[in-house]
Amino acid sequence: MLVLTCKAMGDAIRRAYDEAARVWPALEARYETFAALAQRAGDPELAQRHGADLYLASALEGGDPRAAAAFEAHCGVAIEASMSRLGLPRWQVEDLRQQLVAQLVTPVAGERSGIVAYSGRGSLRGWVGVVAWRFAVKRVQRARRTVAVGDDLLADLLEPARGDAELDHLKRVYRAEFAKAFREALQALTPRERNLIRQRYLDGVEVGALARIYQTHRVTVSRWISSARETVARETKEILARQLDISPSECESVMRLVNTHFDVSMSILKTDA
Repeated sequence: MLVLTCKAMGDAIRRAYDEAARVWPALEARYETFAALAQRAGDPELAQRHGADLYLASALEGGDPRAAAAFEAHCGVAIEASMSRLGLPRWQVEDLRQQLVAQLVTPVAGERSGIVAYSGRGSLRGWVGVVAWRFAVKRVQRARRTVAVGDDLLADLLEPARGDAELDHLKRVYRAEFAKAFREALQALTPRERNLIRQRYLDGVEVGALARIYQTHRVTVSRWISSARETVARETKEILARQLDISPSECESVMRLVNTHFDVSMSILKTDA
């Protein structure tokens, strides 16, 4: 077995880096990041064989704003093909794909992005395909284990403002109906809107990070989120009005629960994750 000196290893990694930079001329990746990933492969030949993939991963890890779009273009088909093997509907594959891409390319709460797990021992597309399949299986199994939101849990989620007797009464009377209407209203959202709501309110991803994920301005992301909130509130109100025999004023009071407690109500989305 050939044992390379540290200098020989460094030279091989440098050559792989230079070659990969020519493959991705529009991206910027720090050599130090590339070298750290390449050294984990343990074989300079692997670093050269998969250098372009390591370079893309390094650009993502380094925060190059163009790298996310390059990653989706390079690996998007592999992700969808892997998830589709589970026989999932198209909308669910798209939903899961967006979740996975966000997890791989965006650091959350001070942690590094998921792409750092790629070591370069195989192709990036192959690695992502395996990750995508496992990710989808885990999410589907979790959804199957989930039970419907019960009255007690919903009561906790929709705790009214202290001293508001009217809202307390409405919560007790209509909480089951609200849960059903709220869930139905979520189905009116597009996959992108559902992912934005999940990422913002469940995962705690900041608007600036979401803007980088979706390759757009943070103002646009804020507008998308506001639109999604309005859609859920409007749909919930319409569903409640159809299903409940209550006066318009009572319906408006129920909607105060929607508007006042929207953030905590987003916890219901966990059952769809």
